[in-house]
Amino acid sequence: MPERDRLHAAEDFYEAAHLSELLANDVRTSAPELRVTVGGGVVTVTGTVTTEERRDAIDEVITEAHPELEVRNDVTVLDLSGPPSSEVVR
Repeated sequence: MPERDRLHAAEDFYEAAHLSELLANDVRTSAPELRVTVGGGVVTVTGTVTTEERRDAIDEVITEAHPELEVRNDVTVLDLSGPPSSEVVR
């Protein structure tokens, strides 16, 4: 791998770690379990959150920190509505 590519890879790795920390510590997201990758000017976030509001806030937090990066939000919202049917215990 050429030196220039190694430098970009290292920068992307550290940027992903920084954004992951932001998402974990921001009260709008509070999501330490999300996976963040950066490459080619695109931030990709995967994982699950508990509300649609937290999912939407991911884009806000990243864009506020780095408006030059494109955000690809592949986070899903965990369905906490309960089991699909009730369980009968006998």
